[in-house]
Amino acid sequence: MLTSQKPDQAAKVRHILKFLVLIPLLAMAGCSAGQGSGGNGNSLSVTITNKITSATAGAAAVMFSATVQNGSSGVTWTLTANGASCSPTCGSLSGASSTSVTYTPPASAPSSPNNRPTITATSVDQTNKSDSDSFTINSAAVVVTISNKFTSVTTGANGIVVNAAVQNDSTNSGVTWTLTASGASCSPACGSLSGATATSVTYTPPASLPANTQATLTARSVSDGSKSDSDSFTINPAIVVTIPNKKSSVNTGTNAFVVNATVQNDSTNSGVTWTLTSGGAACSPQCGTLSGATTTSVTYTPPASFSGNTQATLTATSVHDGSKSDSDSFTISKPPVSVVIQNKITSVIAGSSSIFFSANVQNDPSGETWTLTVNGIDCQSTCGSFSSSTNSPQVLYTPPTSVPTTPNNRPTLTVTSKSDGTKTDSDIFTITAAPPISVTVTQVGSVLAGSSGVNFSANVQNDFSNPPQGVTWALTAGGSPCAGCGSLTNTATGVTYIPPASVPSPPNNQPTLTATSVADTSKSGADTFTITSSLANSCGAPGGQESLLLGHYALLMEGFTGSGTGTPILRAASFVANGSGGITSGEEDINDTISPQHVNFTSSGSLYTVGSDHRGCLQLTNAGGTTTIFRFALGGINSGVASKGSIIEFDDNSGNGSGSRGSGILRLQDPNSFVLSALQNQYAFGVDGWTPGNNQLVRFSAAGSFSGNLSSGVDDINFGGITSPDFPVRSGGINPISPTSGRTSGSFDIFDWAIYIVNSSEFFVIGTDPVSPLSVSVGRAIATSGSFTASSLSGNYVVRTSGNSNGSASVDLELLTMTPGGAQAGTLAGTVNSYGGGNGAQTTTLSGVTYNVDSVSGRTTLGNASDNLPVLYLTTPTDGISAFLVGVGADAQMGIAESQPSQTYSTASTAGTYFFGTEAPGDNSVSDKVEAATIASNGSMSGKMDVSGATTTLQISAALNVTVSVNPDGTGTVGASTVAITNGAKIFYIDETAGVVLVGEQ
Repeated sequence: MLTSQKPDQAAKVRHILKFLVLIPLLAMAGCSAGQGSGGNGNSLSVTITNKITSATAGAAAVMFSATVQNGSSGVTWTLTANGASCSPTCGSLSGASSTSVTYTPPASAPSSPNNRPTITATSVDQTNKSDSDSFTINSAAVVVTISNKFTSVTTGANGIVVNAAVQNDSTNSGVTWTLTASGASCSPACGSLSGATATSVTYTPPASLPANTQATLTARSVSDGSKSDSDSFTINPAIVVTIPNKKSSVNTGTNAFVVNATVQNDSTNSGVTWTLTSGGAACSPQCGTLSGATTTSVTYTPPASFSGNTQATLTATSVHDGSKSDSDSFTISKPPVSVVIQNKITSVIAGSSSIFFSANVQNDPSGETWTLTVNGIDCQSTCGSFSSSTNSPQVLYTPPTSVPTTPNNRPTLTVTSKSDGTKTDSDIFTITAAPPISVTVTQVGSVLAGSSGVNFSANVQNDFSNPPQGVTWALTAGGSPCAGCGSLTNTATGVTYIPPASVPSPPNNQPTLTATSVADTSKSGADTFTITSSLANSCGAPGGQESLLLGHYALLMEGFTGSGTGTPILRAASFVANGSGGITSGEEDINDTISPQHVNFTSSGSLYTVGSDHRGCLQLTNAGGTTTIFRFALGGINSGVASKGSIIEFDDNSGNGSGSRGSGILRLQDPNSFVLSALQNQYAFGVDGWTPGNNQLVRFSAAGSFSGNLSSGVDDINFGGITSPDFPVRSGGINPISPTSGRTSGSFDIFDWAIYIVNSSEFFVIGTDPVSPLSVSVGRAIATSGSFTASSLSGNYVVRTSGNSNGSASVDLELLTMTPGGAQAGTLAGTVNSYGGGNGAQTTTLSGVTYNVDSVSGRTTLGNASDNLPVLYLTTPTDGISAFLVGVGADAQMGIAESQPSQTYSTASTAGTYFFGTEAPGDNSVSDKVEAATIASNGSMSGKMDVSGATTTLQISAALNVTVSVNPDGTGTVGASTVAITNGAKIFYIDETAGVVLVGEQ
């Protein structure tokens, strides 16, 4: 019985009963858990991990993934709608695996019920285990796409067709187009739309840049206005290529010239490329050649001869935008014939010697003919006669022995082109009676007794004997021959006077030397001088600044002696200053066009003084016993020693035209350069002076380049308008240099020179021949390189020139800008200020003038031969000189070019202390000046000057007070009646009251 059981046994019974009760419950639970468990006793489940709620017809495929918990065989996939398979209407499945499948929506949304399919993943292990995803298939959204968008356009460009595509538009109604800026319609400022269709429109950029350079072009769906596409872009200014210096025609055989191109609105700054064509095809070299091309310029060289290509086109094309270009179409022509008589005259003297005429005939290989007529009828021999070689551009005209009656006293000499009879030039002149013979004699004030002797010259004008008969010389005192007043050794036009050993008693101590014309004994010239036992000090007391002048100095000067037109006198010298007022040694060459001489200086009677303003006096006495007085102003002071100065001759004491006048420069010499080995390989030079022509002296000038030993080179020479251009020289030489003075001698082309070395980069030259039959000249040589390009002449230059036209001085002062164009050619522009030559003050503007630089000699031509522009020879800039210039006109100008730095100038920027001096006087009327002056920042200029003129008395320490005014480009004035230019270091100005250029240096 239960109650009789022991306690332990009762507990055991209770546990067994509880277990028996639980057995059916466990069995029931076991049956439920065993379904789909794979027999492992755990529950199996299936889950689609990336369900969707909708899909779009035609959209991209979707991959579905499923996970199975407590299963090992994965799933199978089905696609149904409303319990039945619906593929492909409702889409399709592909790439099925045990864990994933790819669903691809149908191309278009199906109707119900297929528009809501179900994708099911069913367990392989227990097929009653699955998971499903039901979703809706929607119709595809409208999509608008502009297919050819752009980020920028340029103004003035051609129209652009813009296309748009609309997807999923069952109505096929396309798009509408709008053009806006900042949300508002902007046409036509931002461009315009035209030719709009449902799929395209033409956009045309505006012609000019609008204020708002950002614009938006929008294509909007017609069926679904919420759908659109836009293209936002920038409107840029159009690239514009311009050739500014076009030519309508060029001539064969003319010089190369630079063509420039500008490119606007090119952010890359890539410039242009160049092509030369004819009829659309390359035509070089028949139509010319291109060289030295850069992105902004090219040098065009016309063909040497005519080859049938009469039309050519030079095109500059933008590198950045090849559709942008500019072209210059021009005609290639044979150059026109031109005929010019180079050395016309206004009058000729009956019975005078023959005159050489020369014509510059361009572009006529057939030659020319000469005629001498009156009223169109041949007048030979009544009006004179001429002779010439066949087809020669020169003719020798011989005047009649007496003045013919009217009209034969006014003949016309004509030269005519043979190939083009319409091209002629004529010179009408008057035949006049011979003026009276005149004789002038070298003027000296005193001669030192016991000296070696003095050379005197007689200048006989209007002696038309053939040959001229010269003079006879007589030495008198008190009107009678004098036995004790010295002796003469004479030639036809010169004489050497030997003074007595001691001063004779009066009147023999003041002899008169007279030169009497042989052709007309009633005409004579004389000089009365004093024989002295010692030389007076003409400079006065020391000025206290004599230490400024210390060392070897070279002097270069040209001027005149006598009255009227005067006789030219040229001078070059070297002297040694001891720093305390003494001249210890030296020598000089003087050429008065009649009797050139070379003399040594003596320390006795040679001295100098220098004042506080650096003006001073120089007295040089030569071994012949004569003294020359100079006044100077010093500058270029380094370590207490002056390296340069301006100087004038100052011993014309009569004030009536007697005595000598001249102006020039001083330069400190470097004795280390007094050896040939110190000279450099190549020099450029420029000289001017005088040459015989039409029984008078006419202006002469030359410039060129030669080797350091003068053995070879090239030069351009102007004989009063008769030119010898680009003449090659293959002989010459230079002698050893004096180690005490730097003097030597040499020859080059027609020149026999005395040479004074300044330093290894510069020397002075003076002709040592008399003027007849050769020319006399004086000038400078500056070292230069042996390789040149157009860039050797670049930037701004101040050019000053001096010449003589019709017996009157003519001067120019120019400010030119040189722009290299690549290779050997460039372009210049600027202003030429001219004065004198009988024409007063004139201003000429130059622009677009081409220059061509020879690569070896530095010879630079301006324009073409028919333009009659000067020729330059380039230097390595030294002593301020960048180039020498020689003119081609009858005034035979010679000049110097100096660089002007590119900067802003002002009156205040010229403030400082200067020394001034006149440049080479072009005629005997010029007053020679040296000045020492200070310019204040307000332009007030004050100082002192010394003046020597043919018609004025000598002036010492004359007051100088003028006002300087300077413009930003460096041009301006230095007082009234002046034209000035500064380059910062110097001031150059034309004194229109004197017909001369003055140069001031600090």
